[in-house]
Amino acid sequence: MNQKKSPPLFLLKKQLNYQRLIYPVVGLIVFGAIFFSAWIARHADEQMRAELLIQINLIVQAIDEDDLRMLSGTETDLELSEYISLKAKLARFLQANNDYQFVYLMGMEADDSIIFLVDSEPDSSEDYSPPGELYEEASDRLIALFDDGIPFVEGPLVDQWGVWVSALAPLKDPDTGKVLAVVGMDIDAASWHKEVAKRVIVPLGLIISLLIVAGAALVVIKSQKKLHESELKYQLSFKNSPDAYLIMSDKVFVECNPAAEKMFGAKRNEIIGKSPQFFSPRLQPNGSSSSATAASHIEEALRKGDQTFEWLHQRVNGETFWVEVSLNALNVEGKKYIFAACRDITERKKAESELIFISYHDKLTGLYNRSYLEDRLKDFSSEDYYPLSVVMADLNGLKLVNDTYGHSVGDEMLKIAADIMKEGCREDDVIARWGGDEFLVLMPRCDGLRAGSITKKITELFRKTVIRDIPLSISIGLVTVEYPSEDIADLIKEAENSMYKQKLTESKSTKSAVLGALLKTLAAKSYETETHTRNMTSMAIKIGEKFGLPESELKRLELLITLHDIGKMNVPEEILVKDKPLTEEEWAVIKKHPETGYRIAMATEEFAHVAEDILSHHERWDGSGYPRGLKGEGIPLLARITAVADACEVMMNGRPYKKAMTLQEIKHELSVSSGYHFDPELVKITLQLLEREQDAFIEKN
Repeated sequence: MNQKKSPPLFLLKKQLNYQRLIYPVVGLIVFGAIFFSAWIARHADEQMRAELLIQINLIVQAIDEDDLRMLSGTETDLELSEYISLKAKLARFLQANNDYQFVYLMGMEADDSIIFLVDSEPDSSEDYSPPGELYEEASDRLIALFDDGIPFVEGPLVDQWGVWVSALAPLKDPDTGKVLAVVGMDIDAASWHKEVAKRVIVPLGLIISLLIVAGAALVVIKSQKKLHESELKYQLSFKNSPDAYLIMSDKVFVECNPAAEKMFGAKRNEIIGKSPQFFSPRLQPNGSSSSATAASHIEEALRKGDQTFEWLHQRVNGETFWVEVSLNALNVEGKKYIFAACRDITERKKAESELIFISYHDKLTGLYNRSYLEDRLKDFSSEDYYPLSVVMADLNGLKLVNDTYGHSVGDEMLKIAADIMKEGCREDDVIARWGGDEFLVLMPRCDGLRAGSITKKITELFRKTVIRDIPLSISIGLVTVEYPSEDIADLIKEAENSMYKQKLTESKSTKSAVLGALLKTLAAKSYETETHTRNMTSMAIKIGEKFGLPESELKRLELLITLHDIGKMNVPEEILVKDKPLTEEEWAVIKKHPETGYRIAMATEEFAHVAEDILSHHERWDGSGYPRGLKGEGIPLLARITAVADACEVMMNGRPYKKAMTLQEIKHELSVSSGYHFDPELVKITLQLLEREQDAFIEKN
């Protein structure tokens, strides 16, 4: 350190002629410091509350209203993929923002009581609140939020978990404006007060520095010795500050503290005499020149007296980092200085960027989400984007795949579909996941001919892609306009209508392909072979004809036989082919297959009319069957026929682990089971059929 005094202290020595002004000036500064400190603390608290509202609104934008609508506010939500997805989003937000303690979703019951819907806390945490838990400490302002929809920050308030400052914001239905739920975010009150104190430190440090300067000038009047003592106190405060302090004159640094040396990765003599842009990249992230922008901020500070902004600096080794800069102008004997306080905010900027990415991207596919595209729509009103083509695409058969193979396979289909969309589109095209199985593409500067070629390519890529023996299929609607004459929302609606027209022709073939793949997979992992189905169909149709079923019911019976065990798709193969008695746990898995089959059939319009029969084909005449314990004629007739035909087919043809039975054994088994397992009238018809066909049966076996 050279012997030159640090500005502005050495400059104050020239003001000895103004001795009589020193005492009142010092008094004013002390009074001003007290008043200013209180004002800064209040201002910091208000600013933090405003920042908290910004943060919680980012969370609101990241939440999908469709996921929210699936929640019931009960513990049954724990198994829903939508609940799991929402909980993961809240947990990721907490990971990116260590200052926050809890993030949660709350709903309102019919009696105006407030309950928890989703909590960011792990299920194992003692602070975890499950869906449906009553929040008894709800304030009147929180209850009113469900009516007025105005976000706010309240606290510190006390509840059973501690003392908190809480931000609360509504999640509204985009169509009706009704509040669906409230997002809450809590910060520990002690942490809140600490952050307020931190924000007061920088301006307060400046005031303290000014006080030290004034005190040093007062000491100069009395004695040279006291001047040195005052200078020492100033230097200790300046040097020991955790924030970087720098003083500028004529747009270059003339002094800095050790924190500034550490921040820039340079020695003091490497900083003095340099301009701010020397330690900055050539351009700021917004594309502006660092040199011109820095000069503008300095001029503004000199004109107004202070200036606060965010800045991207660069260390000597080339590493960039973000700082929050506070500039304050000092005027000493007509010469202007700038006092700069810099605080590293790199981690905060990273967290903000990550949160913005989460808010605007679909977690599963990595594509832009609907919120991002809706925010961008206004940009596409510019003529620079025309001709503009709008593509709405819908992945066919996704619900059926989810209900049969499970959501993991459905998610795999969506990710592959997203990859195909990216491969088929151009680099400038904006692709977003618009809904559960829908994709929206905005193609700037793309005429109808070019757009048609792109959609044809996408369709071909889908046709060549197969997952679990299921060929992927996409329905596409396309609209192109030459000039910005229509509202973008209307163009999207036109593309959607066009897509639905194509979907009507694609849907049946897709569902047939999925069904074929299901039956093929089921045959490969169990004994549900084509031969079993054919034999069982033959027996069931004969029973139905003998019973006097009309042709339409016989057709329905034939479809039922084909699909009756489709629910076994989700049963592990080792259980289906086990040649030993099943355990209680394995039986519990097996007994779920009628309900699974019911959901699969209901997901497909062509099969929905046999869904109830699929659900009931393991019910027993005496009410001891499953899954609902139906009894007698309360069991659908076709389900009763299926049960008899299935048993006959197994007894007549056997299994690899079980020999076929003789005709007498089959008759005996049916007779014994009549009235408690099977419908007595159907058993009677079946025995007559077996008697009539016994010669063919004996010859076959």
